[in-house]
Amino acid sequence: MANSLPRITARIDEETQELLVRAAALDGSPSLNAYIVKMLRQSAEKTIQEANVWKLDRDEAMAFVEALDNPPAMNERLSNAVDNFFAVEIEH
Repeated sequence: MANSLPRITARIDEETQELLVRAAALDGSPSLNAYIVKMLRQSAEKTIQEANVWKLDRDEAMAFVEALDNPPAMNERLSNAVDNFFAVEIEH
């Protein structure tokens, strides 16, 4: 029976392969492939998490809180955008 899961292939130098094999063994992974998939998944999850988190220094954080506590008055353009948003939401 053929495996229907997607496949990823990569060509690596011998030094990188030896490094990965050693790390997989130290990790207790059942195979090099299992180790690589585990590490790639962890790296991908970390990349996505970091992309979704704002990192602000103290001054930026204070300015953000200030803007939340004291937002500027709504101008006509923003008011129209809000009205349009709710009009579309009501239709759906």
